[in-house]
Amino acid sequence: MSLQDLINNLFATESIGAVAIIGWDGTIYGQTQNWTVNPSDFVNAFSNKQSIVVQNVRYALMQATDERYVATNVAGNGHVVMTVIGDPPGKGLIVAWASADSDPGVAYTDTAKAAYEAAKMM
Repeated sequence: MSLQDLINNLFATESIGAVAIIGWDGTIYGQTQNWTVNPSDFVNAFSNKQSIVVQNVRYALMQATDERYVATNVAGNGHVVMTVIGDPPGKGLIVAWASADSDPGVAYTDTAKAAYEAAKMM
C-alpha cells in the first residue's frame, strides 16, 4: 500500500470529503484533487493551535492537542481535521475536510487510523 492508496481509502469513507498528507517542511506527499492545499497554513494552524482559513472558508478551532486538531465552520461549511503521523512531533500531518453533516469525531478517528498506517511508510 502506498501513501496515495491511504489517501484514496480515506477519501472513500463516508466522513471524509478531501485529504492531503503533508510534511512539517511543507512537502505535499499526496492529496485528493478536489481541493487546493497550502501546507504552511495547515502546519501553522496545527503548531500554533489556532483557527484556519481554507479556500476562503474560516474554520474555528474546537479542539487541539499535540496529536489532533479539529476545527469547524460555524456557517455550516464543514470541518477540518488534522492528525499527526507517528508519535509527536511526528513526520507530518494527515489533513482532512469533512462535510458539515458528518461527525468530526468519526472523521478524526478515520484520519488517526490512516496516520498510524502512514507512519509505517514514511
